[in-house]
Amino acid sequence: MTFEVTEEKIIFTEKDIKIDSSTIETRSFEENFKDNYQDSDYIYEQAVKESNWWDRFKKWLADFFKNLFNLSDDTVSGKVVDILIKSLAVLLIVFVIYLIVKSIMNDEGQWIFGKSSDKKSFIIKMLKKYSLS
Repeated sequence: MTFEVTEEKIIFTEKDIKIDSSTIETRSFEENFKDNYQDSDYIYEQAVKESNWWDRFKKWLADFFKNLFNLSDDTVSGKVVDILIKSLAVLLIVFVIYLIVKSIMNDEGQWIFGKSSDKKSFIIKMLKKYSLS
């Protein structure tokens, strides 16, 4: 299958040219018209976000996982780092809550956080009650 490309010459004559004979009405802008266009929708320049130590740490960690697991895309390693950091934050919060509750309930919290001393005392009472002495 072959295609042929041919050039066509288009020739215009003076009859083809239309002359604009309409009247021109001059218009001007309202005073302080720029004030209407100060919203963020009208700002077309992209501001470059300055990276701080946290962003650099997350980027370093993402690059580490990217190289460790041979990931081809930065977004995948970035998502892995985000999930890892959020998981560690949740575990830290749960651990802190555990420590707070444990310290508040000190002796009363044995039934949740420690060995039950009630079972031992019950057994000792029963042994004393039914002992032969």
